[in-house]
Amino acid sequence: MELEPEPGVGAHRPRVRRGEDHAAAGAVGVLVGAGQQLAAGARALGVRVDDEQRQAPEALAQQRQRDAGHRPVALGHPGAAGVGLQQPAQAQERDRRVGRRAGVRGAEAPVEVGEGAQVDLVDGAEVGLAHGAVGHGHRTGDDRPEAPVDCGREMPHPVESTFRLGGHRLAYTTYGEGPRVTVLVHGLLLSQRMHAELAKALAERGNRVVTLDLLGHGRSDRPPDMWRYSMSTFGAEVIALLDHLEVDEAVVLGTSLGANTALEAASLAPERLRGMVIEMPVLDNALLGCALAFTPLMVALTAGAPVMRAISAVTRRIPPLPWQADILLDTLRQAPEPGAAVLQGLFFGRTAPHRSERRTFETPALVIGHQHDIIHPFSDAGMLASELPNGRLLQASSILELRLAPERLTGEIAEFMDECWRPQPAKRPAKRPKRRAS
Repeated sequence: MELEPEPGVGAHRPRVRRGEDHAAAGAVGVLVGAGQQLAAGARALGVRVDDEQRQAPEALAQQRQRDAGHRPVALGHPGAAGVGLQQPAQAQERDRRVGRRAGVRGAEAPVEVGEGAQVDLVDGAEVGLAHGAVGHGHRTGDDRPEAPVDCGREMPHPVESTFRLGGHRLAYTTYGEGPRVTVLVHGLLLSQRMHAELAKALAERGNRVVTLDLLGHGRSDRPPDMWRYSMSTFGAEVIALLDHLEVDEAVVLGTSLGANTALEAASLAPERLRGMVIEMPVLDNALLGCALAFTPLMVALTAGAPVMRAISAVTRRIPPLPWQADILLDTLRQAPEPGAAVLQGLFFGRTAPHRSERRTFETPALVIGHQHDIIHPFSDAGMLASELPNGRLLQASSILELRLAPERLTGEIAEFMDECWRPQPAKRPAKRPKRRAS
């Protein structure tokens, strides 16, 4: 694995080793204007991370040893990942495993459709986590040539729809058409709107892109019960969306909370993921940064609910702004109780699959990270890329690059997705041992 060339974003930008953070600069950049208590915590974080990173993380050292002794694996090469068509017995076993872990089942046909678009609705069909009963009309065959992509045709309008899972409504939007499906998952307390521009760009390149609002976010239902929220549940919602769409495989792209959700989906049903794009994962080195950022927010949403409701009422009266600013205002426009429940549920559950499990994920993965962020440390991105057998690390210039100047990263993501959807070689049946003559 090699780090992508760093873009020219400044004449005096310091260069860093792969997967390491400049903790002091990160703390100062994030905590400007914060109170004395948060500033002290950030300084403590800087000392802790600086001490830990004087030596390369164990995972990165192991990756360098593997790189030195083995032929490198091509980026996202599906043959290396071993992702193929699942057999009926595998599907049944996956259904039982996903159902046990998620504890939810059931869906219904979409009930909301965007204006100016035509969509066929599945009428009266029960669609849930039991994937074995759905059709296979959307898959790209392992041994068939890839269908040509016509990027010059006029793109259909985005289509807004919903389905039900565990008694709750989940909202999603579809951009584009075709068998190459990509699911985009948003960040914490944000909505699918944060990926609208990326979805359009990827759809223009011949992909069918689906943006999802996780439970408690955006247009999806937002129950105020903390026990309904966990990373494992969010991962199950992504798999349930694929079942609802009758899609066997998809590339899953997630940002922050969505990045960890993609890892949970790979844990629940790895055969359903054609590839993963993991932007800004939140793992081991983010613990103190998340505590400093989200503990005060959880207290404000819980103990300060009356004040937050007043702020919500005011911000809902603000007319639409440019989408980059408007998606941030969405976090203030929503009622505080469900947001507090989401944070509480995540605090009491696991953040992501354990690193011992992550090392078993064969799905091709593009991991994107950036410097100067104590909530999404670049060391976490580097560590994850080294843990994943078919992982690759890509450095962004900042958290804003994919939002304000997305051309480079969008191109990298699109190329990775093209490689994920290349036809896979057919698997040869195992030879049966010959019987010895008696």
